[in-house]
Amino acid sequence: MSHLAEVMSMMAAPAAVLLMLRGYVIRQNRLAEAAERIEGSSRSITATSGRAGDGMPARE
Repeated sequence: MSHLAEVMSMMAAPAAVLLMLRGYVIRQNRLAEAAERIEGSSRSITATSGRAGDGMPARE
């Protein structure tokens, strides 16, 4: 095996791991953004749905 092929094969595994980590981080960011959107929309719903006259302010 030539030196170049040896170096390439040694670099392939770390590169694959980095790509997998990058994909994982992107998915986590998308999940976090979706959760924030859902939380934000439910917060605006609960802020406007306080029952009138029950003495309790709407939750934030």
